[in-house]
Amino acid sequence: MCDLRSLVGLVVFATCFTKVLPNGRFQVFVITLNNNRGVTRDGRCCSGPSSYPPCFGACSTFLKICLLHRWHGNPRACGLGFATSPIYEKNNLATGNDVNSVDLFLEVNFQYSWPGNITMLVEAWHDIDSQRTINDHSQLILRTEESLELLPSPAWITSSSVTPTSEIEFSYRVICNENYHGNSCEIFCRPRDDSFGHFQCARNGSRVCMTGWEGEFCDRAMCTEKCLNASGICERPFECRCRIGWYGDHCDKCVVYPGCLNGNCLYPGQCICYDGWFGKLCDIDLNYCFKNNPCLHGGSCFRDNVNNYTCACPQGFAGLNCQYSFCEKEFCQNGGTCMMTNIYERRCLCAKGFYGDRCQHSLLSCDENFCKNGGKCIENDSERSCDCLPGYLGNQCQEEIDECTSDPCLNGGTCRDRVNDYVCECTTGYAGSQCAILIDPCDQFLCFNGGTCLVMTENLSAFCNCRRGYSGERCEIADPCMSFQCFHGGSCTFKTGGTRPYCLCAAGYDGDHCERNKNPCQGILCQNSGKCAVSPMQNGFVCFCKQGYTGEVCETKINNCESSPCKNNGICKSYSDSFICICPSGFGGKRCQKSLMVSDQRQNTVQLLADSEKGGAVTTVEVASSSSLTIEPRYLTFFISSTILFMFICIVDQT
Repeated sequence: MCDLRSLVGLVVFATCFTKVLPNGRFQVFVITLNNNRGVTRDGRCCSGPSSYPPCFGACSTFLKICLLHRWHGNPRACGLGFATSPIYEKNNLATGNDVNSVDLFLEVNFQYSWPGNITMLVEAWHDIDSQRTINDHSQLILRTEESLELLPSPAWITSSSVTPTSEIEFSYRVICNENYHGNSCEIFCRPRDDSFGHFQCARNGSRVCMTGWEGEFCDRAMCTEKCLNASGICERPFECRCRIGWYGDHCDKCVVYPGCLNGNCLYPGQCICYDGWFGKLCDIDLNYCFKNNPCLHGGSCFRDNVNNYTCACPQGFAGLNCQYSFCEKEFCQNGGTCMMTNIYERRCLCAKGFYGDRCQHSLLSCDENFCKNGGKCIENDSERSCDCLPGYLGNQCQEEIDECTSDPCLNGGTCRDRVNDYVCECTTGYAGSQCAILIDPCDQFLCFNGGTCLVMTENLSAFCNCRRGYSGERCEIADPCMSFQCFHGGSCTFKTGGTRPYCLCAAGYDGDHCERNKNPCQGILCQNSGKCAVSPMQNGFVCFCKQGYTGEVCETKINNCESSPCKNNGICKSYSDSFICICPSGFGGKRCQKSLMVSDQRQNTVQLLADSEKGGAVTTVEVASSSSLTIEPRYLTFFISSTILFMFICIVDQT
């Protein structure tokens, strides 16, 4: 007896060690990463003796991809997964055959339904501890963010990003793993051919049953309707194994009661007599007298429900068939003498010159016309006789035997008499020398591709009822459009007599499957004066944005202050391709990161920091306490006197 606790433990063990395979993979292939000056995103040198360029050491570069649900703002966690690359002691990375060539391939496996709408972060970092730490944002070399509506596809999508300090070009895609299908890789379908199913998998994850199988899991064998409606068992496609008491190609014929001679059955073990037959075994012929005329010598035949018939014999005869005779007056003619050879047989001894059973014939010699129908005349001492050919009888072979008198043709067949033979002309649906064989029109009428053979009741002719997608007299013609998909309202068709389908596309689309939009820019509005152009990328178009804007349709204004680059409560102002920091009293530097000495601090001093990447310099201006100063980075006006330089900066908020 099985121990229940052991069984539970076995199940837990099997469960714990079941390998869970990922649904799919998000892949990124970095083509190039250029950081020519070897600096982080804030312009500092990654390594070497100096903090700012020129830098004399290389960055310890590694890459990271981070996947999130649709997101705005700073990322808190890579909710959909992340991946990092090895550390490369290089500023510039590239694939190919050049000296900077490395394998820049990152992959995120996922075990969930792919959401479709995601945000992707691609980052390059400088490693400071050989641990690929990403907590110190001062070591960030580059970050690019893209919000995507991305469905699984084997095609790569190429993207790029350029920052003031570096640039990157990469390709990405999402693919379903083997046996996962659908727009979210959520449908699991593994082909199989065993007791649990017999199917292949379509691209959308649906099961495609193998020939001869049907059902949700293709585990039900396709069987002929006759077999299932009769008494057959069908476990493999189109087989029909008969239950006990049944036989035939479709198991629709029952086995009669043992010894049943002239009957049939509706269920096994029955003996239902045909018309004209009677008895437990249908062995009593109610028409025996009519068909066989068994009573000899003029006896009268009567039906007998016990022995088939009874003969009423004429005078001088006896026996079951009146086959026995006895002497009586004037039985022998022409002076013949009657003698009993035994108690049932009599014989006439004819007088000279006579012959015959009753001495009724005068003795004559054979001549060519005595025996009819090819009979051969034989002379004896006292008589002449005829040896008849098969099919004839009579003293002179003058009578042709009618083989149709016994009505040998069954089931309404018509008997045609021949010499020593007969032929049955059977009614529709029957065959055999006596029309005893019931013909199933479907026996020799094969329907292909799962078609079902049916019989027309009017004339018992067979025809095929075809499955969907097939046609023809025998369902031999497959519809080529059954598995050929046309998109965007296209319709599938094929030439008469051909087997190759093609699509008739709706207006505005072309391609083998109408999958390509002829004018992808039609109806696409690139915002903020962006320009639309046809592109082989994901959606077939791309918007070229004006400086200061980004996004698929240029809908996003670039905010260079988003990462809060100004330190020590400095005020950040963003512009199309850069930013400036307005530092509080006592601080200086591009990001207000420098603390000024007391001797350097001047009251009412404002520092203007131009973008160091563009060759700008830090300018400090002293303003009298009674003066008012309006700062506008966009317009700079200088007033020079013999003692002081005034710089008026008008600030225009472009947000």
